[in-house]
Amino acid sequence: GIKKLEKSGRIEVVKIERLESVDIFRVHRPYVVIIATSDADLNYKLFEKAREYGSLICVVDTPYLNDFNMPAIAKIGDIRIAISTGGMSPAMSGLLRKRIEELIKFEDVLQVKLQSHIRNVIKKIITNFDGRKKLVYIIMNDKKIKDFLHRNKFDEAKEYAEKIVQMRIKKGYCA
Repeated sequence: GIKKLEKSGRIEVVKIERLESVDIFRVHRPYVVIIATSDADLNYKLFEKAREYGSLICVVDTPYLNDFNMPAIAKIGDIRIAISTGGMSPAMSGLLRKRIEELIKFEDVLQVKLQSHIRNVIKKIITNFDGRKKLVYIIMNDKKIKDFLHRNKFDEAKEYAEKIVQMRIKKGYCA
């Protein structure tokens, strides 16, 4: 991800071989510094320099120095879940990320998409927050909609959800 951001010009990645070779912080004045060398003394020197210039700092494998930690990000469709162990175990963060990615199913991603659509429909019709909330949960828990999504029939689920909305409004349940 970092390489893509660098190629697009959204960030500048500056690699240094030796701390003495250039005063990287004075020249570039970075907002964020991620320090990841195998040399603990060099990491600490870089940390001190970055701190002098007020940069936000993440020293990989040294969580007590960090202003922030890099979470593992589970990505399933449009769903993003961040997992962090506070820098104590990046390996465990990665393992938990994999477990979460296995747990969330494609039909959950479709449900998120359906909820986005139906919320926009409902907001135009129902002004009462509690009524909107109740209707969203009815749709989310509807067995027929769950079945449509399980079978990857999003359009049918969307159509049926809209019918539920119209039926509920006609009966005055959510006004």
